[in-house]
Amino acid sequence: MGVEEFFGMPDLPETSVLKTNADVVSHIAEAIANTTDIELSKALFEILNKHSDVALETSQKIMCKYKMHLQSVK
Repeated sequence: MGVEEFFGMPDLPETSVLKTNADVVSHIAEAIANTTDIELSKALFEILNKHSDVALETSQKIMCKYKMHLQSVK
């Protein structure tokens, strides 16, 4: 349980977006792990990569908004 949930503080919109993106990535990864269809796995992996790019771009924008000049390491 997070501090926000304990004290009943609402999440920032940015927090909600990142949580949602994390859930999407988790569900896509689970779908990849549970399929035996190679073509479906490839398609899901492509979706996972595209969604990960969106999540990283969103995170970067949020960090810049709060003047947290951090960058991801590849």
